Amino acid sequence: KGDKNYQPFMNLNILQDNLIINNMEIKTFKHNHGDIDVQTFRINNFAYSTDLKKFYNNDIEKLKNLDLWIVGMLRYETHPSHAGFEEILEYINYLKPKRTIFTHMTALIDEQEIIKLCPKNVIPAYDGLEIVI
Repeated sequence: KGDKNYQPFMNLNILQDNLIINNMEIKTFKHNHGDIDVQTFRINNFAYSTDLKKFYNNDIEKLKNLDLWIVGMLRYETHPSHAGFEEILEYINYLKPKRTIFTHMTALIDEQEIIKLCPKNVIPAYDGLEIVI
């Protein structure tokens, strides 16, 4: 069953707040993506949050002490379902992850322009990027 404007293309599996895959603990929590909620995933000191508009309650605290945060940054301006560049920078300034990589960017994001605007520990993702966690 789809929700609002998002139609399913896979089977639905309900995630628990914590799950273990191949002896690796993955902690999850919901965050807002406009009309729907999506999941943030944290594995040790790595976290992945795409389609992020805002966090609920004090859930942002679950992202403290990160070595790497991969976060969706659709475009510079705020969007009904996505935080804009300035909002994401506010989250980064609050959380202080050692490194942040932007993902889920539209073609409206110019790589050289975004690099100039980012603090030195924040970069845009690119095809072929490899990370070690």
